[in-house]
Amino acid sequence: MRTSRDKTCDVYGPDAMSVRVAQNWYKRFQSDHFDVKDQPRSGRPVTEQVDAILEKVKQNRHISSYDLAEELRIDHKTVLTYLKKAGYTKSSIFGSHTSSLKEI
Repeated sequence: MRTSRDKTCDVYGPDAMSVRVAQNWYKRFQSDHFDVKDQPRSGRPVTEQVDAILEKVKQNRHISSYDLAEELRIDHKTVLTYLKKAGYTKSSIFGSHTSSLKEI
């Protein structure tokens, strides 16, 4: 007997769904949980972090990404990711990030 996973993989390809993912979905549906949206997660919303980073950069265009990470108590790579998405590029002056803002 073919499983729902097998049928899904026939349509979307062999790597469309792992056995474990299929088991998790089966368990959710068996417990009458049919909502396919993600559950709310703990922690700060991403937009709050982005807004804080961009506000700090507006206040001081020469602030380093390391200082931003330390002040906001977030990972340095997170700061770099959001600065890059906002269109900031590394400047040779004091290692700051300067550029024009764009939508994230």
